[in-house]
Amino acid sequence: MITSYCIFPIDSEIKDGKQVPAERKMYEYGGCIYPEGILDSNVSCAFNHDQIAEILHVGYETEKQKQEYRKILEERYAIVRNFVDTHSCSCLKPLPFNSGYFMSFEVIGKDAEVLRKKILQEYGIGTVSIDSKTLRVAFSSIEKEKLENVYTTIYKAAEEL
Repeated sequence: MITSYCIFPIDSEIKDGKQVPAERKMYEYGGCIYPEGILDSNVSCAFNHDQIAEILHVGYETEKQKQEYRKILEERYAIVRNFVDTHSCSCLKPLPFNSGYFMSFEVIGKDAEVLRKKILQEYGIGTVSIDSKTLRVAFSSIEKEKLENVYTTIYKAAEEL
């Protein structure tokens, strides 16, 4: 997925403890792996137009398309907000979130990475452990009909640890 234009130094060197200015190369595009998105802020993909094999999706072209997608996100947010407001789990505390793309839990008394692996290996649901106490869920990428089941499963897995 194309996200920007990029300039990267190439063949940079360190001499006598100091970085030597390197030649700078301008790439036509910066991007991330599709459909996963940006998984690590330390990893970038830079490429030129001639390296694009296939365009899978162009993105928004009209204001109507933006409004339709916003409605989808708002519906998903409302489902998640209702779920976390009406359900509880002794080891997950929902952290403040808005109608963006993600929400996170504070993981209480358990390790978020251990929980992430359990949810993935036993239930096939991908989440991200931000650190040992924070589990992030990308609710924007889950079909609204599946959201309640996904969150029920996350709560169940947390209680099982």
